[in-house]
Amino acid sequence: MKHKPFLFIFLLLLLLGLVACMPTDGAEQTAENSSNSVTSDEEVNEGETASVALDRCSEAPVGTTLFTNVEDGYCLLLPDGYAVDDSLTTDNGGAETAVYVDSMLDSSHARLFITVEAANGRTLEEVTTTKQEEFADFDVLYTFGYTLDGVPANQFDQLPGQDLSRVLLLVKDGRFYTLTFTPDDPAAEGAYADMQTLYDTVLTSFSFLR
Repeated sequence: MKHKPFLFIFLLLLLLGLVACMPTDGAEQTAENSSNSVTSDEEVNEGETASVALDRCSEAPVGTTLFTNVEDGYCLLLPDGYAVDDSLTTDNGGAETAVYVDSMLDSSHARLFITVEAANGRTLEEVTTTKQEEFADFDVLYTFGYTLDGVPANQFDQLPGQDLSRVLLLVKDGRFYTLTFTPDDPAAEGAYADMQTLYDTVLTSFSFLR
């Protein structure tokens, strides 16, 4: 009988040790829930940011289609009937988007090419001067003082090439944008009229996503 108190104490200590070693499921679950909550909040914030960016794009009225290039940071409206290929790249590694009717090589319809590349510190004035020097031997018309979504842009008209082209240059947030419309040639008749419609539609709807 005198050994029972010691046995009781031993069993009590053993029970307390087992309880201390048991995992605290409640605490772990709370931490997991907290982590999931943070991830969820980040996803919501990203979704809200994307939504705000897309809210800058114009609604597409009848006869037009909204095109959004998230990677290059812009959206615009196009007249119905145009196809878009935004998987192209330029010779210097920039991104290029082609807008066309039947094919990118079809010169019987209006076309638009948009290139986006790193400005590498260049200003609008510098890229404009480079373009002027490139066509110094030609009687090229140019107009300064345009804006696209509030960003200054300069325009060159009837630049020589496979087809005469109308080119807009602008620089924003370290990126150099070039919009090339063809054919900028009144002799092309129907294609020229379509180019003018394409040009007007794009310029009045062009928006940056950020």
